[in-house]
Amino acid sequence: MKKLFLYFFLFIVGADVFGQANNHKDFYSHDVGLFLGASYYLGDINPRAHFDMSQPAGGVFYRFNYSPRFAFRGGFNYGNLRADDSQSENEDQLERNLNFQTKLYELYAKSEFNFMEYQTGSGKYFFSPYVFLGIDAFRFNPMGNIGDDNWIALRRLSTEGQKHRKTQNKNNIN
Repeated sequence: MKKLFLYFFLFIVGADVFGQANNHKDFYSHDVGLFLGASYYLGDINPRAHFDMSQPAGGVFYRFNYSPRFAFRGGFNYGNLRADDSQSENEDQLERNLNFQTKLYELYAKSEFNFMEYQTGSGKYFFSPYVFLGIDAFRFNPMGNIGDDNWIALRRLSTEGQKHRKTQNKNNIN
């Protein structure tokens, strides 16, 4: 984790130095945006069915365009995830009969580097491949339905096979 923070810091410092060398001080711009869409789960309970049981999702972001090649972005996303073995055609999954649902909250910050000059709304610099480096924190609390719309928290049940700790963490950092 310390290495990730070090690389992130060095990338930002490098972006600052390189950005000043290009003398784009008058370039600064800001973007604010909304995301509306859907989220879905792929994993043990839903291994192959893309978009199956899709749930509403949304978010907001802010981007500071430091130069035509460097930007810093932060945002918040919210979504719902759910999956249910009873929706499968696989006999093993039907017999297992697991399910879950959770709300998912994500807060993130990242640096973006454009390989070519890019400017939002420009007719000349409207496209550039890019890479990004960042960090995010997210929160989830999966619940399982044990019948009659009775939902129980799954974290304390160690459904992920944890051996070294008693429960899954609600909050995580990537």
